[in-house]
Amino acid sequence: MQVELLLNNFASEFLVAITIASATWVLTSASSWRTRRRFDAVFGRSASKGKVGILLSALAIKESESGYVDVLKREPDGSETTRRFTRLRGLISKKDVGAFEQIASLSSSINKLPVRLMIDDEPNQDLTGNIVLLGGPLSNALVARLQAAWHGRKGFFEFAPFEHDHGTVAVRDMTTDEYFATDEHFEYAIILRDRNPYDSVAKRHVWILAGGGVDGTLSAAQYVRNNWRDLKTRKAPLAILIRLSRGIPASYEVIRRYDGDKVSSVAGQKA
Repeated sequence: MQVELLLNNFASEFLVAITIASATWVLTSASSWRTRRRFDAVFGRSASKGKVGILLSALAIKESESGYVDVLKREPDGSETTRRFTRLRGLISKKDVGAFEQIASLSSSINKLPVRLMIDDEPNQDLTGNIVLLGGPLSNALVARLQAAWHGRKGFFEFAPFEHDHGTVAVRDMTTDEYFATDEHFEYAIILRDRNPYDSVAKRHVWILAGGGVDGTLSAAQYVRNNWRDLKTRKAPLAILIRLSRGIPASYEVIRRYDGDKVSSVAGQKA
């Protein structure tokens, strides 16, 4: 009798444990499914399956007449030395790499597959799929092409010289023709999302995360990394203008946001 009672108790406890484990698995799976669905809605179809490419801009230093270039190198101990190179190509900003890490870590938190690393000066680029472009049109060739293609569209921003401040880079709101100019206190950055014009699948997205300088680009990537759940909209077009204190990427604040053709928030002072 005691053995039978023990077996019954064990069976009951085992059943309870199985039930709890099953319920936990169902709830965890449901939460994961919802997260992946939202990630796809924000970054484009199949983004949660690792279908994300991040495109960085590469620069090259033109050789001097003497045939070499002197470069200031900061050592790990904080000291600085001058090093001489005969050629420097494929240079990528350290803060652009930081921006890459922000988006890559976000993607890997949803799916363990690695993102696709792309460089803007590579020939025959595969521009299909969901792509995140880092850097402004002065450094990123593809951003310049897209900015030209989107010229005049409502709700988007572009980088432009600011004539009233000796050519300082500014962000122009193409709807209101307002300029937000970088100065000694603030820098501006933009976050743009639209359908990918290079992809035949209608639900793939292209993003532009770009600042007036490298701090702004890093700031835009940090904003997306920390607030991506709030970037789901009914329509693909999304445009956000953020402002940051010079040299402090984490100090971003949203100045203006467009969802489709509708402005959903305005803050801060006009330039």
